[in-house]
Amino acid sequence: MLTASGFTDIDVAPAEAPMTFGADAGDATDFILAMGPVRYNLRDVDPGTTARIRSEVRDALAEFETIDGVRIPGHVWIVTASPGSTPTAASPETPRSSEA
Repeated sequence: MLTASGFTDIDVAPAEAPMTFGADAGDATDFILAMGPVRYNLRDVDPGTTARIRSEVRDALAEFETIDGVRIPGHVWIVTASPGSTPTAASPETPRSSEA
């Protein structure tokens, strides 16, 4: 897509960066369950099931608790590219009007 758009020197590099989701597992659980897609998908779930899900998510996040908060390994791609040379259309010279 980038090449077809005229970009050159395209590079894609993986990068790792820990993501902080909250101060502790409970805080991170609240954050995750409040995210739009999760909140939307749980909107019609009965309270008992929601409580069970909350507990299971909190338990799963406990292994990521650190002194700096809940830190989950994150992986992204860093994409860089240079704009290609765009041919410029020669503009016709505008004739000057002469006033007498």
